[in-house]
Amino acid sequence: MGLPILPVAGCKMNADQGRTTCYLITMSTARVTIMKGLRVLLLALPALTQGQQMAAYLAEPEPDFGWQYYHHEAGWLADHHFLLVTSQRWLDMDEVDLSLWQHEVTVSIPWSPACPGRERDDRTALVLISGGERPGKILRTSPGSMATALALLFCRPVVDIRQVPNQPLQFTGEAVGRQEDALLARSMTLAGEKPEGEWPLHNAMVKAVIRSLDAVQAFSHEQEDLGPIEDFALLGSSKRGWTAWLVAAHDPRIRALVPVSIDMLNLGQQFDHQYASYGSYTPALQAFSTEGIDCLIRTEAGKALLEQVDPWAYRQQLTLPKLVINASGDPYFVSDSWRYYYPQLGGANWLRYTPNTGHSQGDTLDRISRLAQIANWLDQILAGETPPSLTWKVKEEVMEVRTSEPPREVVLWQASNPQARDFRLATFGANWMPQRLQADDDGVYRVRLAPPAQGYRGWFVEARFGGWLGGQQQIYTSGVQVRPLAMPYSPRTCSSPRSEADS
Repeated sequence: MGLPILPVAGCKMNADQGRTTCYLITMSTARVTIMKGLRVLLLALPALTQGQQMAAYLAEPEPDFGWQYYHHEAGWLADHHFLLVTSQRWLDMDEVDLSLWQHEVTVSIPWSPACPGRERDDRTALVLISGGERPGKILRTSPGSMATALALLFCRPVVDIRQVPNQPLQFTGEAVGRQEDALLARSMTLAGEKPEGEWPLHNAMVKAVIRSLDAVQAFSHEQEDLGPIEDFALLGSSKRGWTAWLVAAHDPRIRALVPVSIDMLNLGQQFDHQYASYGSYTPALQAFSTEGIDCLIRTEAGKALLEQVDPWAYRQQLTLPKLVINASGDPYFVSDSWRYYYPQLGGANWLRYTPNTGHSQGDTLDRISRLAQIANWLDQILAGETPPSLTWKVKEEVMEVRTSEPPREVVLWQASNPQARDFRLATFGANWMPQRLQADDDGVYRVRLAPPAQGYRGWFVEARFGGWLGGQQQIYTSGVQVRPLAMPYSPRTCSSPRSEADS
């Protein structure tokens, strides 16, 4: 039995469906008018680049767009409001089994007593981009633990947008529905075959977030216990982190960005680097290697596709503050993938590699600790302050690390693999070892990058600022360095057969 839809001021009754539906009227009408004009302008150009095609798709008004406020829960130290947002129709019914996208969106508002010594600030909300299967007849009525924790740590509204993407989806001519990587990878193949259409899935994922933010802003204007939300900070992991990069590139309301476990910008270089490191693509990338995405992006159609979906293509306009969090043992990426994008990012950037973790960033305690750091970093960014940082450079095979202020502690993490250029948690294990590092007399921390007698060795430096519990701790790292520089394999050529690990 479905939950009743609670009426909200400013909404109207849909007599055909017997429910109250809240549409963006004042704010979204202006937004749609502006974006429709943008789409007309873009379409008037002689030829759209792929990046412009995404902008045009995002600008296109959605007749089905709307939202419903269906539940409220007074939780422990926070109120939780639940919206059902209809973001768009993606593709036609002759291309996919279900084209209408809907999302359960939770707005968690901390109680003022939960923020001792602080005044709650509703102007900027933190947004979590989450996954999950499409909404069913019984809608979600309990908040996620991460959203609740962040609302209390952040002392601001936290928005959890679920079902990004809507899934499973079954493409025409296929026997079963696809989810997650299989869905995303197949949509990239179809985008290469049909570059003039609404493909790939990234378009819809980005629009789902932007439309949900429209709904949240409209909702915030109607709530007495919530000040109007003006802008947002974005947090997403894995493919939702990929989406967060693209949303930030297209939506000026995004003030800060925290992509987690998506160490893949400059995708063409990343494929080459992974194959040259491992001699194959990792099993984690099976959906993409099976679709031949590595070869697709070498074609003209594939290169155009990367202009649309690779955040690297938007690096000049991504000048907002960014906290990039990666795992040293991620099964999807090579440990030193940062080399191919991080130094070229615009704006102010902070990096953290977490030692001895995989794609999920460790256990529950590890993740809670990182949430606290994210909240601390965001507090300073949104207050117009500059968080502590470290910079590094390699000079004559010595890595020199400098910090913006005295750290509480500096740790060198290093690992040696005598068999392979491979530090993935699943294959190498939790074998990154810590060592306290002392600064030289000039305040610089130095690490000699001496290769091992056999195999490969990796290093990165971690600087810890602030105190412990309640002490505003922040942790940042250098990028991972690996020596020797010579790669064990050559990048794959698309005329060569795939190994078993690639398919």
